[in-house]
Amino acid sequence: MNAAPTAVSAAGKPPKQNRQVLISKLNTSRGKTIVIPVTLKALGNESALGFTLNFNAACLQFVSASTPISGASLILNDTQVGSGHLALLVGLPLPQAFPAGSNIVVNLTFHVPATVPLGATALTFSNDLTGCAVVDAAAADLKTTFTNGTVNIRRH
Repeated sequence: MNAAPTAVSAAGKPPKQNRQVLISKLNTSRGKTIVIPVTLKALGNESALGFTLNFNAACLQFVSASTPISGASLILNDTQVGSGHLALLVGLPLPQAFPAGSNIVVNLTFHVPATVPLGATALTFSNDLTGCAVVDAAAADLKTTFTNGTVNIRRH
């Protein structure tokens, strides 16, 4: 029996596939409310993910979190948002998996106070409240890159 063909790059090697959880670089103004999507670039076998998000609580005031994924569960630990730490877990019912490609798994809503300084403020992943992880339906850890983001606060 022949195996299915594998895509090959110009260098003669299979293309590298990377699983990634990322926050984009976004722009906003003082006094605005902003929705920040968290995206999973999936390979198609991911069933759940978790992470702690760190942010400057003086620049970004947490309002809410939601998942646009039908049937997904979102567990939120917001006990330390005043200190700029928010833990999230997003999971699908077993044995489901996120489809391969880019999936917005969480939308985070923040308010930007009218008095914050202009400039960039970081959104960083950490293992502070819950570890950064992506797992399959058997809860096996899947190698994943977590990519931090920024919010650039500009004049109107």
